Amino acid sequence: MNVKDFVILLSFLTSVTSCGRATSDIAKQLSGDDVQPPNEVRLTGTLATNFGSSGIVSTGLGTDFDSGQRAIIDSDGSIFVGGTSFNFATFTTDLVLWKFSPDGTLDTSFGEGTGRVTHHLKNETVYDMAIDSSGNIILVGETNHLNTLKDLAIWKLTPTGALDTSFGSGNGYVIHSNAAGAGIDGIDIGFAVAIDSSDNIIVSGVSNFEAATWKYTPSGNLHPTFAGGQGYFTSATGYICHDIVLDSSDSIYVATSQSSELAVWKLDSDGVFDSTFDGDGVFLFSGSNNSLSLTLDSNENIIVVGTDSPDIVILKLTLSGELDTSFAGGLGYVNSSGTESGTPSQVLLDANGDIIILGKHNNGSDDDAIIWKYTSTGQPDSTFASGNAYTKFNNISGGSGSNDEFLGGVISSEGALFSTGKSFAGGTDDDMILIKLE
Repeated sequence: MNVKDFVILLSFLTSVTSCGRATSDIAKQLSGDDVQPPNEVRLTGTLATNFGSSGIVSTGLGTDFDSGQRAIIDSDGSIFVGGTSFNFATFTTDLVLWKFSPDGTLDTSFGEGTGRVTHHLKNETVYDMAIDSSGNIILVGETNHLNTLKDLAIWKLTPTGALDTSFGSGNGYVIHSNAAGAGIDGIDIGFAVAIDSSDNIIVSGVSNFEAATWKYTPSGNLHPTFAGGQGYFTSATGYICHDIVLDSSDSIYVATSQSSELAVWKLDSDGVFDSTFDGDGVFLFSGSNNSLSLTLDSNENIIVVGTDSPDIVILKLTLSGELDTSFAGGLGYVNSSGTESGTPSQVLLDANGDIIILGKHNNGSDDDAIIWKYTSTGQPDSTFASGNAYTKFNNISGGSGSNDEFLGGVISSEGALFSTGKSFAGGTDDDMILIKLE
């Protein structure tokens, strides 16, 4: 790859702020997936006093840059946060997985006795996570362990925090490179992961300049029936896959984008574009910069969030791949110009079908972490955050001139929102943050 191509790709990747996660089982939202569990509690945007310090946890690995990328909840109500720590001593990034008790304290029975697990190959970065039917935790991201530019990495950890030696070559992880045929100079990254009804692992991301999707068996082998037996495919040069969700039939929806065009793809479980979705398996929406996250409602309609600079944009699509005219006053989409601008990272739905969006907002001098809430019909929710329909957080970890950002979250069975991300703590230190809203 020449320098010009590398710069172009880097600028392309900087638009990526989130990559969601999914499963085919609607009941699995408790494990951090995109379709929500049944409950009747309405989120109002108040910090929970029974969690951490007045609803907030801020923690790190010393003087490193630490961030939480995604959160999931297990059947016991424990909260797992997957993320990354940049180590100044080695100038590399490491995988980190934290486990918190429901009250926000680190569970010291987990992993290394500190409530967290760290893993170092070479420049490991985590972007997404999911949980399978046995409670194993799947994390996806990147590494350059093989001395290539970037390789797809998938890690599988047991519920106790140990690498699962039945996965991959007995080391608990798999690495894949060169999906698009770029060789040692290629970039392969997994930005989003979903677990299907058979515990197969579907990953979407990018390979060189092409959108890429991989499918692995529970043991870490490329799936023999996916993409004509290859186990992965690349498509549409210039596109990048940001997020993924599966429906109840294990069909795959992928949020993608290219330049100023937002796109949603629908594939069947073998990786073939579904022509019942907008005629060719591809929905296109011009005028937005990126399609960054998506989820399914209780009827398996698709909720998509992206950017319409400087605002966020929310779309609702029907199962046939058309804008839903019952949403946002008949348009099928709405932007945040009536509330607050920003960049979204992840979209979630609560049990009422209301839309919760996590991300960041620039206040003119630095970034605030922000949560927006819209009703199921696409209106700003006047019951949230004292009628504002959004709530912002700054200096969560106490650093002056702090940049704060929410990168991912999960809604509990009681309707509480746990949101994770990062906040500047001073000096050369970013802390991982986890808050609980009720």
